[in-house]
Amino acid sequence: MKELIFRGKTIRSPEDIRSLPVSDLPELCRLIREYVSRIPTDKPAHLESSACVTELSVALHYVLNTPFDKLIWDVGHQTAVHKVLTGRGPSMYQSLRKLNGVSGFPSPAESPFDLFITGHSSTSISLALGLWLAGDKNKIAAVIGDGALTGGQAFEAINLAGDMNADILVILNDNGLSIDENVGALSKTKRYESFFTSLNFKYLGEVDGNDIQALIPALTDAVSWIGPRVLRISTRLNRFQTTSYTRKSYTPIRSVVNKCIRQCLIQDEDFYVLSPAMLSGIGLSALKADFPGRIIDTGITEQACVSIAAALAQSGKKVLVHIYSTFLQRAVDQIIHDVALQKLPVFFLVDRAGLVGEDGPTHHGVFDFSVLSMLPGIEIHFPYSIDAIENTILHWFADPRLMALRIPRDTDAFQADQPLPVEIWREASTTMVAVGMMVHQAYQAFTMLTNEGYNLNLLTCTLYPFSLQDALVEKLLTQKTVFFVEEAYAPGSVSEKLIFNLMTYPNSKSLPTCQCIHLPHEFIPHGSASDLLHLTALSAEDIYHNLKTKLTII
Repeated sequence: MKELIFRGKTIRSPEDIRSLPVSDLPELCRLIREYVSRIPTDKPAHLESSACVTELSVALHYVLNTPFDKLIWDVGHQTAVHKVLTGRGPSMYQSLRKLNGVSGFPSPAESPFDLFITGHSSTSISLALGLWLAGDKNKIAAVIGDGALTGGQAFEAINLAGDMNADILVILNDNGLSIDENVGALSKTKRYESFFTSLNFKYLGEVDGNDIQALIPALTDAVSWIGPRVLRISTRLNRFQTTSYTRKSYTPIRSVVNKCIRQCLIQDEDFYVLSPAMLSGIGLSALKADFPGRIIDTGITEQACVSIAAALAQSGKKVLVHIYSTFLQRAVDQIIHDVALQKLPVFFLVDRAGLVGEDGPTHHGVFDFSVLSMLPGIEIHFPYSIDAIENTILHWFADPRLMALRIPRDTDAFQADQPLPVEIWREASTTMVAVGMMVHQAYQAFTMLTNEGYNLNLLTCTLYPFSLQDALVEKLLTQKTVFFVEEAYAPGSVSEKLIFNLMTYPNSKSLPTCQCIHLPHEFIPHGSASDLLHLTALSAEDIYHNLKTKLTII
């Protein structure tokens, strides 16, 4: 257990620092920053962003009476120091972002000091306003970065809070940074005082957020005011030199996507790429300099991003929207109303589809297919090979239509030297259907079963509607038993839709017995990709044992 010890005293709670004189706090902050920098992690940038707000985290817990006073963190990966101060430092050294370990984001299940799970951005001011509306008489503070302030929900909440004269404190952490370079007029002009005062917020000025002795009195003053007010602090990022890396990085998906998009940008000056603050997530930041004006980072504006894409498409442009699966959830209305209803040929590159590992339930991409598949006229691809990803992008580019391509987080699943077969048909009466990326696990299970003498077929499903995948339904209707293997919840899944197609197929005389191997219908925790496959019984070994209990050797 690696405890945080300051001058012989173990720091396990904010109470342990409130008795210290302010003159001791600079040394405490230096010690905490060093302590955090040594936590083993697969995401050093998350710890670096937390270290950026070391002084702010200490000052907030020093001035506020947490957890009774309410402290809400926007974009929760900046909370490592907060977690250390609230007793989770040793656990972070042992299990940060591991299965059954400490989350990389705030988690009420871990501590009463965490009020909400905040894995996505721009929500903190709305949450603070809700607490005030509920009649909370304690102090309420929301910490939001200038990057998160590009998100529309933050603007909506500021507008409402100012109108309601809500007694909340907004702390704007201005460090000029987010995952990508900040965008938007407010970030560039820095006219924060005019902006906030025009919406009935008291602007309390700017203070050096890395000077704890200047921060304490400024924060004490800000807390004492009543009504909507904002304290702007400036912080600086210092890169770590000692962080322990715990995950190997794989990039085959990013490489092929970048190659295809560059090729399309060169070939057609009417081709545009939009992304809501996630260009670096797919590795497109470097391309932006080569194609200014056609690779557009819209900031944390998923709704606006999709509607802008719709207007570009309506104007005759070819448009690709790169968006994470869990961020796509924020733009469902725009996808339905502004794109699909207008029959516009926008291409959605849905990134981080499926389980994403250590980022956990706030980032698992398990809802996008069930939403998108309801749209009339959409074509959805969920390939399992690099070649298929490349072919799908280039085919759309040659013949644009409303399409979504679901790609997983970069994974070692693509490192296999030999391509997997699309189907293995042996005229058996039992078939395993693997959906998308699950082909990699299903094929291993299939090989183990057939090596032991079990007779079954293997089919892959990589397209929706199923009419695009020739004869899939017809083949399944010849079977006695079909096992569907899918990294998805059963409701709204590919498997559910395939079963419906079997049941409603014209003139079908008999139906196979269908069994689904899928995610349990609950929020899946964080953990390594391997751990989560075993946890959800979707690993090759689990699929093998599942089928073995239900098959007979022929």
